[in-house]
Amino acid sequence: MSGIVCVINSCNLSKFREFLDFVLGISAFNDDVSIVFMKECVPIFFNASSLKPVLTGERDFIKTFGMLDLYDINNVFVEDNGELSDSVRKRLSDTISGITCISSEKCYTLICQSKHVFTF
Repeated sequence: MSGIVCVINSCNLSKFREFLDFVLGISAFNDDVSIVFMKECVPIFFNASSLKPVLTGERDFIKTFGMLDLYDINNVFVEDNGELSDSVRKRLSDTISGITCISSEKCYTLICQSKHVFTF
Protein backbone atom coordinates (compact mmCIF):
# COMPACT_ATOMS: atom_id res chain seq x y z
CA MET A 1 0.00 0.00 0.00
CA SER A 2 1.28 3.41 -0.93
CA GLY A 3 0.36 6.72 0.60
CA ILE A 4 0.26 8.68 -2.64
CA VAL A 5 0.11 7.43 -6.21
CA CYS A 6 0.55 9.81 -9.12
CA VAL A 7 -0.69 8.47 -12.46
CA ILE A 8 -0.16 9.91 -15.92
CA ASN A 9 -1.75 8.61 -19.10
CA SER A 10 -1.03 11.44 -21.49
CA CYS A 11 1.77 12.32 -23.90
CA ASN A 12 0.81 15.99 -23.83
CA LEU A 13 4.09 17.78 -23.09
CA SER A 14 2.53 20.46 -20.90
CA LYS A 15 0.68 17.86 -18.81
CA PHE A 16 3.84 15.79 -18.56
CA ARG A 17 5.84 18.78 -17.32
CA GLU A 18 3.13 19.65 -14.78
CA PHE A 19 3.00 16.03 -13.67
CA LEU A 20 6.73 15.87 -13.01
CA ASP A 21 6.67 19.22 -11.17
CA PHE A 22 3.76 18.02 -9.04
CA VAL A 23 5.47 14.73 -8.20
CA LEU A 24 8.68 16.45 -7.13
CA GLY A 25 6.76 19.03 -5.12
CA ILE A 26 4.60 16.54 -3.28
CA SER A 27 7.57 14.30 -2.53
CA ALA A 28 9.09 17.13 -0.49
CA PHE A 29 6.22 16.69 1.98
CA ASN A 30 5.68 12.94 1.79
CA ASP A 31 8.20 10.15 1.43
CA ASP A 32 5.66 7.56 0.29
CA VAL A 33 5.09 8.58 -3.32
CA SER A 34 4.66 6.15 -6.21
CA ILE A 35 4.46 6.99 -9.90
CA VAL A 36 2.58 5.07 -12.56
CA PHE A 37 3.18 5.80 -16.23
CA MET A 38 0.34 4.28 -18.21
CA LYS A 39 1.25 2.70 -21.55
CA GLU A 40 -0.21 5.67 -23.48
CA CYS A 41 2.68 7.88 -22.36
CA VAL A 42 5.52 5.47 -23.20
CA PRO A 43 6.25 7.24 -26.54
CA ILE A 44 7.42 10.35 -24.66
CA PHE A 45 10.45 8.42 -23.45
CA PHE A 46 11.47 7.74 -27.04
CA ASN A 47 10.96 11.33 -28.10
CA ALA A 48 12.74 12.74 -25.05
CA SER A 49 16.13 13.03 -26.73
CA SER A 50 14.68 14.88 -29.73
CA LEU A 51 12.38 17.18 -27.75
CA LYS A 52 13.54 20.74 -27.36
CA PRO A 53 11.01 22.36 -25.01
CA VAL A 54 13.09 25.55 -24.89
CA LEU A 55 12.34 26.15 -28.58
CA THR A 56 8.64 26.39 -27.77
CA GLY A 57 9.21 28.64 -24.77
CA GLU A 58 8.93 25.88 -22.17
CA ARG A 59 11.39 24.84 -19.50
CA ASP A 60 13.53 21.79 -20.33
CA PHE A 61 11.65 19.26 -18.19
CA ILE A 62 13.36 16.26 -19.81
CA LYS A 63 16.18 16.53 -17.28
CA THR A 64 13.59 16.21 -14.51
CA PHE A 65 13.55 12.42 -14.94
CA GLY A 66 16.97 12.33 -13.31
CA MET A 67 15.63 14.23 -10.30
CA LEU A 68 13.35 11.37 -9.26
CA ASP A 69 16.28 9.57 -7.62
CA LEU A 70 17.39 12.72 -5.81
CA TYR A 71 13.91 13.10 -4.34
CA ASP A 72 13.91 9.44 -3.23
CA ILE A 73 11.05 8.49 -5.52
CA ASN A 74 11.84 4.82 -5.87
CA ASN A 75 8.43 3.38 -6.70
CA VAL A 76 8.20 4.11 -10.40
CA PHE A 77 6.08 1.85 -12.56
CA VAL A 78 5.04 1.60 -16.19
CA GLU A 79 2.01 -0.32 -17.35
CA ASP A 80 3.00 -3.31 -19.45
CA ASN A 81 0.83 -6.29 -20.28
CA GLY A 82 3.56 -7.93 -22.31
CA GLU A 83 3.24 -5.62 -25.31
CA LEU A 84 6.49 -3.76 -24.63
CA SER A 85 9.56 -5.24 -26.27
CA ASP A 86 12.82 -5.84 -24.41
CA SER A 87 14.40 -2.87 -26.22
CA VAL A 88 11.55 -0.61 -25.07
CA ARG A 89 11.95 -1.82 -21.49
CA LYS A 90 15.70 -1.19 -21.69
CA ARG A 91 15.12 2.34 -22.99
CA LEU A 92 12.70 3.01 -20.14
CA SER A 93 15.20 1.77 -17.54
CA ASP A 94 17.95 3.88 -19.15
CA THR A 95 15.74 6.97 -18.86
CA ILE A 96 14.45 6.35 -15.32
CA SER A 97 16.53 4.17 -13.04
CA GLY A 98 14.55 1.64 -11.07
CA ILE A 99 11.43 1.75 -13.24
CA THR A 100 9.41 -1.46 -13.02
CA CYS A 101 7.02 -2.83 -15.62
CA ILE A 102 3.75 -4.06 -14.11
CA SER A 103 0.49 -5.36 -15.53
CA SER A 104 -2.70 -3.30 -15.77
CA GLU A 105 -4.12 -5.43 -12.98
CA LYS A 106 -1.23 -4.57 -10.68
CA CYS A 107 -1.58 -0.88 -11.61
CA TYR A 108 -5.24 -1.06 -10.66
CA THR A 109 -4.44 -2.78 -7.38
CA LEU A 110 -1.76 -0.22 -6.51
CA ILE A 111 -4.14 2.63 -7.25
CA CYS A 112 -7.03 1.10 -5.30
CA GLN A 113 -4.90 0.39 -2.25
CA SER A 114 -3.44 3.89 -2.05
CA LYS A 115 -4.62 6.57 0.33
CA HIS A 116 -4.47 9.35 -2.27
CA VAL A 117 -4.43 9.19 -6.08
CA PHE A 118 -3.62 12.06 -8.42
CA THR A 119 -4.13 11.62 -12.15
CA PHE A 120 -2.87 13.70 -15.06
